[in-house]
Amino acid sequence: MGNFATVYKVDDPLQDPNRTLDRFLSKKILSRLYQDAIQRNSEYSEQTDDPHANLLLGYYCHHGYGINKKDLKKCFQYYQRAAKQQHPTAQYLLYQLYVTNTSSQKVYIKTVPPKQLARLKIPMYVSSASNDICSSSAHNELKHKIATTTLWKKEVTKLMHVKKTLVETDRDRIIQDRPILYNEYGYLLWILNEERNVEQFQLAANYFKKAGDMGNPSGYYNVANIIHHVGNLIGKQADEARQYLFRAAENGHARSQFLLGYEAFYSKSSNDDLDNNYNVAFNYLSMSSRFPFADTLCLLGQLHYHGLGGIRQNFKLAKEHFEKAITSVDYENHDGKILGQFLLAFMYEKGIGMEKDYVVAAHYYAAAAKMNYSLAKCRLAKMLEKGKLRNSDILLAVQYYKSVTESSDHDAASYSYYRLGKLYSCGKFTDLQDENKGNQCFRAVQANHFFSSKINKRTTTWSDYHIGRMHQCALGVINNELSACDLYKCVIKKARGTYSVIGRHYMKKAIAKQSRQHETFKTKLENRLHTHDLELIEAALTINTEDGIKKQLRLNINQFCHVMNVVLKNKGTQDEYEELFQKVDATNEGYIDWDKLCSHILMQCYEKDDKIKVTQIPQWKENKHIWTPHRDTIVKIAMLRNPYRYVTISREGQLCMWELNNKIYRSFKSDFSCVYVIQGLDYIPLCLDFWLVLKFKHADTELNSRFNDDDLILAWGDVSGMVNAIVFSSASISLFDRPSQPRNQQQDPCLQLTIKEIKKGVFKNVRLVHHHGHDDWVRQVKYAEHLDCFISCATTEKNSLVLGWIEKSSSTMRTTAFHISQGVNSFDYSPDLNLIATAGVNYQVCLWNPYVISKPVGLLVGHMASVIHVIFNCSKGQLLSLSKDKVLRIWDTQLQICIQRLTGIFPKGPEVQSTLLYDELRHRLYSAFNNQFSFMEVKMELKDRIMSHNKPVINATYCAKYNQVISVCQDGDINIWRLDNGQRVKQFTGTHDAEVTALTFDEYSMKILTASIDGVIKVWDFNGQCSNLLVPSSGAAIDVSQILIIPRKTIVIGWERYITAFRSNQMFSYYVEPSDWKGGQEHSDDILVCAYSPPNSLATASYDGEIIIWNATNETYIRHLRQRCKKNTIRRRANTIKMLQQRKNRQSKEKPKRTLSVSGDLGNDEKDGKDDKNAKNGKDGNAKSKTAYEEFLARVTENDEDDISEFAISKLSFLDKRVGSESADLVSCGRYAWVRFWSSSAGELRGEFISHPHAKIVNMGIDPSNHYLATGDMDGLVKIWNITNYCMSRQGYTTEPPPLNCSFQPHVDTISSIELFHHHRRVYVLTSSADCGVALWDVEGSYIGMFGQ
Repeated sequence: MGNFATVYKVDDPLQDPNRTLDRFLSKKILSRLYQDAIQRNSEYSEQTDDPHANLLLGYYCHHGYGINKKDLKKCFQYYQRAAKQQHPTAQYLLYQLYVTNTSSQKVYIKTVPPKQLARLKIPMYVSSASNDICSSSAHNELKHKIATTTLWKKEVTKLMHVKKTLVETDRDRIIQDRPILYNEYGYLLWILNEERNVEQFQLAANYFKKAGDMGNPSGYYNVANIIHHVGNLIGKQADEARQYLFRAAENGHARSQFLLGYEAFYSKSSNDDLDNNYNVAFNYLSMSSRFPFADTLCLLGQLHYHGLGGIRQNFKLAKEHFEKAITSVDYENHDGKILGQFLLAFMYEKGIGMEKDYVVAAHYYAAAAKMNYSLAKCRLAKMLEKGKLRNSDILLAVQYYKSVTESSDHDAASYSYYRLGKLYSCGKFTDLQDENKGNQCFRAVQANHFFSSKINKRTTTWSDYHIGRMHQCALGVINNELSACDLYKCVIKKARGTYSVIGRHYMKKAIAKQSRQHETFKTKLENRLHTHDLELIEAALTINTEDGIKKQLRLNINQFCHVMNVVLKNKGTQDEYEELFQKVDATNEGYIDWDKLCSHILMQCYEKDDKIKVTQIPQWKENKHIWTPHRDTIVKIAMLRNPYRYVTISREGQLCMWELNNKIYRSFKSDFSCVYVIQGLDYIPLCLDFWLVLKFKHADTELNSRFNDDDLILAWGDVSGMVNAIVFSSASISLFDRPSQPRNQQQDPCLQLTIKEIKKGVFKNVRLVHHHGHDDWVRQVKYAEHLDCFISCATTEKNSLVLGWIEKSSSTMRTTAFHISQGVNSFDYSPDLNLIATAGVNYQVCLWNPYVISKPVGLLVGHMASVIHVIFNCSKGQLLSLSKDKVLRIWDTQLQICIQRLTGIFPKGPEVQSTLLYDELRHRLYSAFNNQFSFMEVKMELKDRIMSHNKPVINATYCAKYNQVISVCQDGDINIWRLDNGQRVKQFTGTHDAEVTALTFDEYSMKILTASIDGVIKVWDFNGQCSNLLVPSSGAAIDVSQILIIPRKTIVIGWERYITAFRSNQMFSYYVEPSDWKGGQEHSDDILVCAYSPPNSLATASYDGEIIIWNATNETYIRHLRQRCKKNTIRRRANTIKMLQQRKNRQSKEKPKRTLSVSGDLGNDEKDGKDDKNAKNGKDGNAKSKTAYEEFLARVTENDEDDISEFAISKLSFLDKRVGSESADLVSCGRYAWVRFWSSSAGELRGEFISHPHAKIVNMGIDPSNHYLATGDMDGLVKIWNITNYCMSRQGYTTEPPPLNCSFQPHVDTISSIELFHHHRRVYVLTSSADCGVALWDVEGSYIGMFGQ
């Protein structure tokens, strides 16, 4: 058997099913790839006669790739051209086209005698092998032939004597090919040393060194190989071997460059060294790509895939590299071609950087599987198992899994056993269900994992993940959540230590599982109890006496735990129930009752409120002093980002670098070698700023800057009030062009120049700009890349703060000045908030909009001395300010109030110079007063649940125009959130006097509309200004349930039987009165919801379940949909119950002889009457299609006293992509979790199903492409359904639900709104809830975050 676990046989061994893989291969895909490769390499061959391009063209002709048939003549010509240019692979392949007899199975173009063939091959093999000894095909075949064939040994020996003669006779003569001659002679000495003579090995090594010294890098590579492989004879010195390998790589040896890049890519280093390793890998692999073998291309593709090696993540380039790898050739003993196919298949399957295409993914998986890559076969089998391919065959998937279990790949076998175990145990496929086989498979997974961990001393991320899932879900093992959590941690740790595509995939899955575990275990039992749970507990702990008085039961610990187990079932564990009892029974009386339990839960709620209030104010740890070697004033604290370190520098030139644990990393004086000296400055500089242009994306928006990726800016302010800036446009090459020196004169390493030379433009790619915006010393200067300007300040009332913009044709900047009383000591700019904060000499902190100079947008008053430092904390929306009296204040920038004042924490003393740095990522404040260095850290926040609002959230919606999310709660507080980081941008409070019930945008996403229970609709801009007030015509309070914006009118729906419309031409006045709806009243009950689909379809639904389709343009109704409304359904209720009773009493279970059409099942009143007659006569005509709904009617009739409640519709939505066809294009949901699909054009019900059993009402949302339906219930559970092909036929009716994609629980209370939207090729699910939260997930069930976290 191929692996340790095959002792657990799950079935009889199968024949290898590789023959079935051909059905997934596509000739079109292969043809396209190779045609592109032929065109690309043909251009290289014609333009530069590139040897590797010639090799690949010959390879394609040799095997017939991308062409109609093989062309051996062209193949030989291409190989010959590449071999003349010393391409080692071409030298080996060239005479593979010659054979000694025609009976050979090989493809050939010529037959020659054995002796002649040996004489042709041996020089080429020697030339090829001498470029890559020990691991090339030429070397391996040559070594085999010498050992087994006398003819070859004789001819090789003869060739060595010829080379020896050339070496000795031409010793004093310089010839062009001497480096190649020495290298080949050294190789012949080495391969013919069968007696392993040390002296001969040493002689071979000497000739290799000579070849390397004369410019042949293969010589150095061969020396490294000799030292490595024959170390026991001449001294195995790994460091010396690496040095020769480095020398070979530096001199252009492609194989050496690849090996060093390969080693750096797969090296196991600490996280701090990983980035450096990938930089090294990228550099060496880029150099090696001049011979683009498949292995090199595959590694480069992975670097682009992850964005490693100092390059940006680029899936397009990664895909191109993987495609090139597939059409290239591999190095010996490497599998880049296979791995390229597998990774490309994975990208297509998961839709990474491209649209999902399961057919293409299956092609590449099958191609890799045919090359014996077991994991590719597993992935293909899983696609079949999940039904991602047409005609997916589960039995074929089982065959593939079983064939992998017979392989020698333990990890792939373990994965296959896991999938087989799930198939046998889950019950999804009844024909496969076998509990014993499933347990055998899971035991095999454990055995393989044990073998890998104990024998091989290594396990893969996916193996650890699957063992964790087994422990979590009790698959073949006892349920153990702690072991599962430990294994998930192991997966995350391993994946973070490397950049494996599959490893990272399983890391994301492990993080998702771990986060759900943490949410379950870290939340107290009291916080997991819902209102319904408390009602059940109250019912269990109280009894009703004969007098109608509730009597409370007194329970001991055992009785209490038993009751909780029965009532709550899986809500908690025995330990949690016992712990809760001990908390409630604080006085140790030995019993508790309902009052005690209520009091405890109430106290928990009070504590929770206090914690939420406390988290708004940062809780600081003690200010800690850090010893430093500085002996003079520390003038600057800065932070490095790659790697993360802190830097301090003092006046005497001492520079210190600090680790994140505040331990000193390095300290040295500023004795750096000076490269440039700028002399002749007009005035003394006081402040400096240095900025390097980095092209990046911020908040999903490309940064717009006038500078290029290679620009650098050096800015300074001087004592005259002038701000100067030098812009270097070729910083990566050289800042200043050095003048040419006479041939015999040594160049000075330090270039001295004057500021006048820069002004005159003596140096290319260097430009000096300036402005004289201040009348006094410039205290601070900074380049703000988001504003594309220079900000500077001075302690003068006039021109206190100046913004300078560079003009294209002028050396003088355009300026904008802010005038602040008594001037400014310093400032800070926040690109997230787009605010400039100034530290005023007049004790005030001002907040400025950069484009408004007339007055500040905020004034923060409270300091009793001059403010000297201000720093933004953007993640919290806060500002830190420090005054001369050493008082630190924390301000809320939104409320513009001081939330904290800290005194007495900084060192006391006389007048000092100070500087501050705040690390937002680690919540640390570093401060320096003179030469004293210290830091404070914020305590970890205490919180049980993240709250986006203080009150239940009514609605949350996504604004694509600004990439923001807007939410509103019952109190009328409107929050605007950033989608990229979940932080709140703005908040409007007190928007309504009554409870808010609805929220939406206008058609241009420029205004926000809100409504309340008093019938008032307000229109807001994004600054919180109310521009219009829409009032109901009658003046009476109307509980507005929905606002709908359609072209030229605003539709308002409330608990009334008519539609209220506000015309767009009336929106010019503040108070807007409604207009009459031309269609009048058509509903017989209150309208609850509505939906619109362009160009003119409007649907409204009422409390009694009736849906009406309108023409929104002329405001006339088109048709009624009454198949599931009150007056049709209640009338059938009694007959339904009788019919069901008759059906139960029948002894013969005959199938119905006829099935009615959809219209017969769900028709108008006349057809319902016919159904009633059939029911009275005992006929079962509608049994097949009505059973589910009729049983539901019977159940709610017996259990529900409200005759109308089950008909209320809570949400209505059009499927815009289907409108105009006769398929189902309208979806409704409502009471008892029914979701129904209607055809608005045919007026028929096409399908219905219960989405959430036991739920009384659901909400829903549909994505814009109409592929996914999301439903949410009162417990906070969300389900994602795939409706791509659901109810697409023009007729028929179904009660089967669509495929369930996934389910998750973002909230713990009622889902109030669900919205699905597309962003960056991903479908997100935005939910709001009565638990005061607004959450973001995706349709695959991945948790993104909670707004306000």
